[in-house]
Amino acid sequence: MACEYSNCHVAMNRSRLSTVLIGSAQTLLWAALYYSFPALLADTHAHFDWSLPLITGAFTGFMLMMGLAAPFIGRLIDRGFGLAVLTISATLGGLCLLALGAVTHYWQYLVLCLIAGLAAAGCLYEPCFSVLTRYRGAKARSAITSVTLMAGFAGTLSYPFCHYAVNNLGWTTTVQVLGSFTLLVTVPLFYLGLRILRQDSNLTRARFAPRDNKTRLPEIDRRLLVLVAAGFSTVAISHYLVISFFIPGMESSGISAGLAVQLMAMVGPMQVLGRVLMLFAGNRLSALQLTMVSFACLFAASLLLVAQQQVWYLAFAFVALQGSAYGVTSILRPVLLRELFGEKGFGQISGMLSLPYMLCAAATPLLGASLWSMFGWPSISLVMVVAASCGVLAIAAVARRHLQTQSRDPVSQKVAVGSHNQ
Repeated sequence: MACEYSNCHVAMNRSRLSTVLIGSAQTLLWAALYYSFPALLADTHAHFDWSLPLITGAFTGFMLMMGLAAPFIGRLIDRGFGLAVLTISATLGGLCLLALGAVTHYWQYLVLCLIAGLAAAGCLYEPCFSVLTRYRGAKARSAITSVTLMAGFAGTLSYPFCHYAVNNLGWTTTVQVLGSFTLLVTVPLFYLGLRILRQDSNLTRARFAPRDNKTRLPEIDRRLLVLVAAGFSTVAISHYLVISFFIPGMESSGISAGLAVQLMAMVGPMQVLGRVLMLFAGNRLSALQLTMVSFACLFAASLLLVAQQQVWYLAFAFVALQGSAYGVTSILRPVLLRELFGEKGFGQISGMLSLPYMLCAAATPLLGASLWSMFGWPSISLVMVVAASCGVLAIAAVARRHLQTQSRDPVSQKVAVGSHNQ
């Protein structure tokens, strides 16, 4: 009996250790491979004297590559090569950052950004969560939650570090430090955490048998899906405008660069705070109700951003509201889809929703740079107000249509409530 307890205790400790290692690696990967691009946006512009649309266009290519490579990465993970895919992709990302220090022409910068996007597709949230689900099964939810809460601080690490390093070491040394740290610290942490994860699982690298039949998309309310996709696409516009232009926007409003960096660094903790608050409210509110609240908060935050140009200290309120609301929406997407459409054909439905989101995410930095070049920071904040307004209207339309559907079909209402309580 004592032996069984001891074995169980060791297994729990190993499980926690793998989660901590993977969560730490995800935090560092997001900080170096993703947030460093917007964090260094103004410094990249100053270092190379390239136009902002060119630089943000490379970041657009980065995100497009993430979306295009995702299906292929997913198939490799399904075949049992998750550990290799994640480790090799993280290594490739570190090499790209290291190589950025030798860039002299824009085409070199663009190519490295595209390769970095491929690396990000193979080592950030989506592939990592797929591997956790594969090896943890029903226990994956707690691990995914822990990793998400840890990685929420990636921006908090990235923005202050990049600001300090550029001012003291220069742009070239900064990206080389990011690349070296990724290769020497992050990749070993990732590999060790994933190896422990696989060792504690009964699964092997055996390939899954291919399916002969194709899964058909179930009958769903397509108009409802379009409304949901439209709503969350506005969230992508809002979020990527913030991470790309908040720091130069605050500087143009009279806030010092140091304070702007500190404000941006608080977005991550606010995301974590929003997710924690969602856990407490989850038993009281449905996913749709939580989504409506978070979208309303995003709209209020956009108004605060406009008012901040006259009252500077409203920037603190904006960061708190925008960060916490976005932190909730990033988790609510899959939960809301399950509540509205059920579990049948969930993967296909989720993929249909992610396509417009990724397209908006990819196009937003380039659009924002063009607006900035022509009209300056006020145009960015006004676009956020418009996007947030459209998001609120779309989610309100979702709620109205869903309510009409439930009133016509009381049986599906019971199913939806049951799935939420799970």
